[in-house]
Amino acid sequence: MGGNQSTPKITPQDRAILDLKLQRDKLRQYQKKIQVVLDREHAIAKAHISTGQKDRAIIALRRRKYQQGLLLKTDGQLENLEQLVSTIEFSLVEVSVLHGLKQGNEVLKEIHREMNVESVEKLLEETTEAREYQREIGEMLSNNLTLDEEDAVQRELLQLQADIVCTHISKARQPLTCTLLGGAVSSSARVTRCPVGGASHIAFTRFAVHSQ
Repeated sequence: MGGNQSTPKITPQDRAILDLKLQRDKLRQYQKKIQVVLDREHAIAKAHISTGQKDRAIIALRRRKYQQGLLLKTDGQLENLEQLVSTIEFSLVEVSVLHGLKQGNEVLKEIHREMNVESVEKLLEETTEAREYQREIGEMLSNNLTLDEEDAVQRELLQLQADIVCTHISKARQPLTCTLLGGAVSSSARVTRCPVGGASHIAFTRFAVHSQ
């Protein structure tokens, strides 16, 4: 009697659900592994700022932001596809789902390429080959970041500059507070914010400390 039992038929919807699950699982793995790359790019950017190479620091920060954006966008796209797959009228959205799955696989391949630690180290090297790689990456990223992502890169750059300034003068007698303008404020300073050119700039007035 058992031989008469038919195996359950795998529907296109079942197959799409499985493909989505596999993509989400792979994305989760990439999110963990790529953190090593993101941390290294942050360290490279800081090293370039310390040596006064702001342009090269920006390239490292832009690449880092681009990779973070890839992960977030892919996660959101897969979530949207899961909602489509779960709809009752799957046949009406099947073409859209299959197209989305194909795009998801392409992006996952791109994320996998971005996980190459050796390519990250080229951002720190001084060879002719490394310089050419840095130039190509810089041109590519300048056209792939949104305005918001570019603003975030500039803010991170300013914060790194501020951190380095504070590190250099940490042995000063007066305690210092880092600012996003790449400077430090002593505890005896008065901070004044003044709008200049549409942005907030900080003016400092330092008071003399008289001995008793």
